[in-house]
Amino acid sequence: MARMSTDRLLPSSRRRGRSSRGKWVVFLLVVAALGYLLWHRTKVPAIAAHAWVAPNVSALPQLTACWLETGRFVGITASGVFVRHPRGGDFLVDSGNSSHFASEIAPMSIEKRLLLHLAVGQVLPTLTMPAAIIAAGAKPADLKAVLITHLHLDHLGGAMDLAPQLPIWTSAEELEFAKKARGTLDGVPAQMDVLATRGRGIAFQKRAYEVFDESADLFGDGSVVVVKLPGHTPGSLGVFLNISATRRLFLIGDAASELVEVEQGLTKHGISRVTDFNKTLAATTVALLQQLHEQDPGLLVIPAHDRAAFESAFGGGPRCIH
Repeated sequence: MARMSTDRLLPSSRRRGRSSRGKWVVFLLVVAALGYLLWHRTKVPAIAAHAWVAPNVSALPQLTACWLETGRFVGITASGVFVRHPRGGDFLVDSGNSSHFASEIAPMSIEKRLLLHLAVGQVLPTLTMPAAIIAAGAKPADLKAVLITHLHLDHLGGAMDLAPQLPIWTSAEELEFAKKARGTLDGVPAQMDVLATRGRGIAFQKRAYEVFDESADLFGDGSVVVVKLPGHTPGSLGVFLNISATRRLFLIGDAASELVEVEQGLTKHGISRVTDFNKTLAATTVALLQQLHEQDPGLLVIPAHDRAAFESAFGGGPRCIH
């Protein structure tokens, strides 16, 4: 005689209950595994100790920096920083998303559009960049340039709402990357076309600054210094804004997604890490940023999407500092 399964001896309601519980256990295990993969961070590999060169901030001009937030979602921000230099004039560091986001990504495939909506569609502008500049007491027409930390649409996009002749400053490596990125998730076609015509490469010198071997002192007075932070994109940049000897900001773009990654030498969580062009180089950059943080703890490091870091630097009241 064939052996009868013990399950067949159970009432049908108990069999359904056991089956339902089993499905819930599998579902919860899958959710837990996905959560771990998407949100887990790991320590970045250690790198050799880098020499630190103290910046000269003894005779700075009066610089103004204003946090311009165009969109937010929970603790994530899409922002630019308006800078007024007494000789160099007004410029932006990053510019948030374009108000034409939907039409600009429309020519891309449905899969790319969906991914871009999921990745940055939560921080679309509720305030256009021109409106944000006006709210800060400045005039969009007075802008001399936009300096982008990298070419992704939530950093370059806001420039699409500004004057069509406005130069866009970035690294030569990023301008070269733009040629290859057009039409990929890294480069929205309309924005890459604008970068191709208005992009201006920043001239770097083999002049050490803090823990970086190369730097570009934009105005020759130590107030705005640009360094290279490769990994998230090939030509990603960081921008030092030296307001005073004791109040110094370092805008690092997407080299880290949150300040804790710099403080503890951690990779981004999985969701953000997938956007890094070169994950090995991105981890090396974070390790260097951790050394910087240890050498210069008074420096206010600000990842581009970490709203808490912006609030720590600019405060919850007036968003301009002098």
